Amino acid sequence: MSPQSDTPGDLPPISAEQVANYVVCPEAWRLKHLENASVRPAAQRPAEGRRRRSAWVQEQDLSKTLRDYAKVVYLLTVVVVILVFLFDIKRNLYPKDRTRPNRALEAPHE
Repeated sequence: MSPQSDTPGDLPPISAEQVANYVVCPEAWRLKHLENASVRPAAQRPAEGRRRRSAWVQEQDLSKTLRDYAKVVYLLTVVVVILVFLFDIKRNLYPKDRTRPNRALEAPHE
């Protein structure tokens, strides 16, 4: 292989770091390497990062809380369904009016 020349028509090689950055965020890679966009001063980045992380943590806490509530609602729904079926079975087996036979327990007439 021949060494790369420094002629203006040659493209610079793409490093593994650039490929990894492109995979993570193509738009950020484009702005940084193709558009030569300036990056915000380092003093602004930590404050904004803390603010974004705080917002993200709050969203995750809310998501966990909602999942916990959903589990409780699901459990209560299952318990209510089981109780309804048990009540219905008891009602069909032991009717209040014992003078009339329970039609649900009778054999079908042919």
